[in-house]
Amino acid sequence: MTMFVETRAALTMRAAFDMAVKMRYPLLAIGKAGLGKTVALRWIADQSGAAYCEVAQHTRAIRPMFKMLHDAYGVQKDSKHTYDLAKDCMNFLGARYGPARPLLVDEYQNFTPTVLRELLHLQERCGFGVGTRAVRNRTLRANGS
Repeated sequence: MTMFVETRAALTMRAAFDMAVKMRYPLLAIGKAGLGKTVALRWIADQSGAAYCEVAQHTRAIRPMFKMLHDAYGVQKDSKHTYDLAKDCMNFLGARYGPARPLLVDEYQNFTPTVLRELLHLQERCGFGVGTRAVRNRTLRANGS
């Protein structure tokens, strides 16, 4: 079992996450590599019951992103069509089945801009809390800053 020390940074991240969930706004945690953002996100997910997923190379496109959300929320759906996966996400993340657990997305900067826009559209439409984490240098380069 891994021991987690509740540092001031982790507690601040948790407070920001709680506020983002309450306000139904996305939250972005950015910092240098090795500061413990991923560990803190996993701790927050364990403590709050939020769904946790990590964006990998194979989940960068829209269809795999919807499948990743299905996996994160424990919803089994084996559809071959992106439309059906998206519709299912709208159902289990929307108010149809009650309020959805918040979603924590690690390494979100690996999403293509189109996929990120689709995730934020889903969040806006369904109103679930989203917390994301990125490495500062990669995010700044991706944004052209």
